[in-house]
Amino acid sequence: MSMLLSENKLSVLLEEIAQQKLPPIAQWDPPLNGHSQMEIKRDGSWWHQGGEIHKLSLIKLFSHILRKEGDKYFLVTPVEKQEITVEDAPFVVTAMQTYQAGSSLPPIIAFTINTGEQFILDKKHPLEIKSGVPYAVVREQLAARLDTSVYYECVAMAQAEEKGANTQWWLYSGEYRALLGEENN
Repeated sequence: MSMLLSENKLSVLLEEIAQQKLPPIAQWDPPLNGHSQMEIKRDGSWWHQGGEIHKLSLIKLFSHILRKEGDKYFLVTPVEKQEITVEDAPFVVTAMQTYQAGSSLPPIIAFTINTGEQFILDKKHPLEIKSGVPYAVVREQLAARLDTSVYYECVAMAQAEEKGANTQWWLYSGEYRALLGEENN
């Protein structure tokens, strides 16, 4: 279970997130140049021509030029675009931290993905359950599947709310909330 961290540590995290610079791939419209022969497996590992890429700095580089268009994923540079196969989601949430946001608000939840990138669970980065699997939006249509242990941490923090004949389980992150599940009473 993640421990509750102070508002000061939250300020430091927010500053670090603000300084995460990404290339302006949304502005780039290069021609398609085939398939990259790369694949992102369900566990978040990156592969090229059947061999796993182990160098985290290389994975981070590729993750920063990753874009989703419709149901397909591409690695995009100013001069070319190559398709990349993604088994499930391109990222996996591997850790969760909670930060005190003030005495009247629920703690703020920060997720860390397999590339080390962090983001706050909020309206810009919502959590959604699809076919029983939890995903959070990392950035611009790119999602991360929550690792089972992280999802169980979320479930442990969920608050039950009665709605008619049902009980809904909501996860709060500051002023944001996400429905984790519902059961009939």
